[in-house]
Amino acid sequence: EILCVPGLLQYSFSVDKSLSSLMATRFDLGFICGAILAGLLSDVTTHWAGMPMRSPVVSGFLLFSLIPMGVMRFSTNPDVIKWAIFCCGILQGGPADALTSAVSVDLGKHPRLQGQRAVSTVAGIIDGTGAVGAALGQYLVGMLSDVYGWKSVFLFLLICLASAFALSLLRLFKELAEVRQLRAKEFVDESESSDSEQANELE
Repeated sequence: EILCVPGLLQYSFSVDKSLSSLMATRFDLGFICGAILAGLLSDVTTHWAGMPMRSPVVSGFLLFSLIPMGVMRFSTNPDVIKWAIFCCGILQGGPADALTSAVSVDLGKHPRLQGQRAVSTVAGIIDGTGAVGAALGQYLVGMLSDVYGWKSVFLFLLICLASAFALSLLRLFKELAEVRQLRAKEFVDESESSDSEQANELE
């Protein structure tokens, strides 16, 4: 997306090249803030769940990122778009940067992978798939901007974000089910332990 911003500002709002590039750096600043925020929030959800749980942060960030992206699609005010760019950096850069690394760490701690060499392979698959998606996306962005104009690019990105959010819900529901199972197991264990203690006291 960051590669689209200077073009949008130049051709849609008649902003000169140097100023448009300067405004686009807001995305990078938001990216940094978003990575830190997403990492902190994912650690909170993981601590609450008692197991690696990153999907609530990913789904939440993707959902809220539809708002600034919609602003960039429909707004005609450059000042508003500057802040929308920054918010997009926070809400899209966070999951893309921090959580990808966190997922690799979680895989390294998974019991089924202990003593195996699958972690680097899975991390490489994640990064490689993202690179292929980015390359395909940039090709489509160029084609759409030439044929339908820059506004169509952000409509395309809105569709991509909505699709990513819908797919993230599958993982979110699965993790929530795993948390419920873990809590139920802990409750049963505590009940059995309490019953055994009471039985020992009666004896």
